[in-house]
Amino acid sequence: MRQIFAFLFFISLSGCFQTDRANYKLAIPKSYEKTERLRVSLEALNDLIGFGSSNAEIYFERSRIQLEYGNFKEALQDINTAIDKSPNNPDYFFLKAKLLNSKGEFPSALSNAQAAESRGMESAELSRELADLLIKNGKLKEAEVYIEDAYFSDPYDVKVYYLRGMSSVIKKDTLGALEIWKNALTLGKPFEPIYDRISDTYYLLGKVDSSFKYNKLGLKEFTNDVELNYNKGQIFERLGMVDSALVAYNDVLNIDSSRVELILQVGQLYFQNKYYTKALRQFETVINRYPNLNKVYYLAGLCSEKLKKYEQAREFYLTATTRVPEDPKLEQAFNRANYLMSATNTPSTQSGRLKNKVKLAEPEPEVKRKFPDVEPLKSKKDIE
Repeated sequence: MRQIFAFLFFISLSGCFQTDRANYKLAIPKSYEKTERLRVSLEALNDLIGFGSSNAEIYFERSRIQLEYGNFKEALQDINTAIDKSPNNPDYFFLKAKLLNSKGEFPSALSNAQAAESRGMESAELSRELADLLIKNGKLKEAEVYIEDAYFSDPYDVKVYYLRGMSSVIKKDTLGALEIWKNALTLGKPFEPIYDRISDTYYLLGKVDSSFKYNKLGLKEFTNDVELNYNKGQIFERLGMVDSALVAYNDVLNIDSSRVELILQVGQLYFQNKYYTKALRQFETVINRYPNLNKVYYLAGLCSEKLKKYEQAREFYLTATTRVPEDPKLEQAFNRANYLMSATNTPSTQSGRLKNKVKLAEPEPEVKRKFPDVEPLKSKKDIE
């Protein structure tokens, strides 16, 4: 049955290849939810490629779906295949530009967006993408040309206001950026990054009440947004509301468990507030994912000490010292754990001696959170 569906799907695709993609519709029942439509579409495209189809459009469509799933590696492989098979299609380069932009590979993303433009693509969406990438590549003057092109195409496009605000931030006009972003909110088209930027900017300016106000407005529209929930945690932490901050940060991790730097931050916050069992659990999670991240072993050892698990603490310290043998802090911690074991008559199952091992590489976790630069103000009284 699935093979029959894939064949019919291919027939529907084949007819659409001769028409504008704006009219392109997948042969999926309308009653299906989006996630189900994506799943069924992906299975059908996999079957078509399995049947030996070499049509570039099939790889393009599969790349789009992989990108929706967040499968960046697979999406990039498919769009590269599509480009190899049809190197003059601007849509393929545009999708690759968006994919690379989402991965933070801004120079490569910009060159692909420019390749789409050079192949005849013209749209407000491309102008916005080029403006965004030019800003990220430090080419503000060029970006402003595309911002105005996009504004001319649609003066009520909230994303254009977002880019205008970013341009003002770079020019150190913080108040101007806030005014632009606030005006964008009156257009009635909610856009998460604007709430995020307003909240961020007020936070960095020390206006925590205003930061919290716009954070709440954003979360009302985008309940599960990662950055807004992270902002909420930052605000609570700054206000000394540690338990509320931890709830917000754990909400972020429930949405995106890959944020290792946040797991570390939560662990340290637990430790500072004497939730040692919970802190240790966070650090062990990081160790399981990044076994060569040396500093986490020391933190896990401190937690174990606080929990009076001295042999476990010593083993964490031992692992750390074998990677950084010249660090006196680690050696002191190891010796302290040994002393506490003997003082409390804790039986040892290990030799208790430091062993010189090869120092391993330490890949740092990817930091996904970056604040925009904000020009300090001489006076904050005019900010609302």
